[in-house]
Amino acid sequence: MKKALALFAVLALVVAAVPAEASWWWWGSNDITVNNNSSATVSNTVTTVADTGANDANGGDARSRAYGRGADSYARGGNGGDIDTGNADATAYVGNYVNSNDTRVVTDCGCTGDVTVNNNSSAGVYNTVDTLALTGGNIADGGDANSKAKSSSYGYYHYHGGSSADSDAFGGSGGFVETGNADSYSDVVNVVNQNVTRVIR
Repeated sequence: MKKALALFAVLALVVAAVPAEASWWWWGSNDITVNNNSSATVSNTVTTVADTGANDANGGDARSRAYGRGADSYARGGNGGDIDTGNADATAYVGNYVNSNDTRVVTDCGCTGDVTVNNNSSAGVYNTVDTLALTGGNIADGGDANSKAKSSSYGYYHYHGGSSADSDAFGGSGGFVETGNADSYSDVVNVVNQNVTRVIR
């Protein structure tokens, strides 16, 4: 009877030291039984975005108007600028370590009974991982030009190229956009229902 009580104390320390598990043991004669019951549900939603795109380097618009005899008008839109973006790097790491049971049974009493360890583990792991690296959506258009000449001579109107009014408009040149590299990386690790059982006699 003294041996059985000593064994109970050893097992109580060993099993209680294992986190996130429920354990029971009992014995008839010298038999030992350990039950580990674990269940878990894990849901991860991860979105990682790196964006250096959606840049505008447009040329300026020009509008010219000339009215009346001898009128002269000239307009030129400004040129677009230069845009040089860096790299777009997006990285996502997800690690799930669920239901890990480590059971150690030590019997030093010379007992000859059976040692039974039951591990009952169930888990549901759901991962949704979106990793985006964007450098696109850039615009480098030239500017618009709008010209209008209006002259009055003998009751007639003359537009664009009339002898008495001159109007010129030039839209600006488009700019320059250079983007870096776009790299995306995702790493998902699931370690589920890992059980280690050691029986030492």
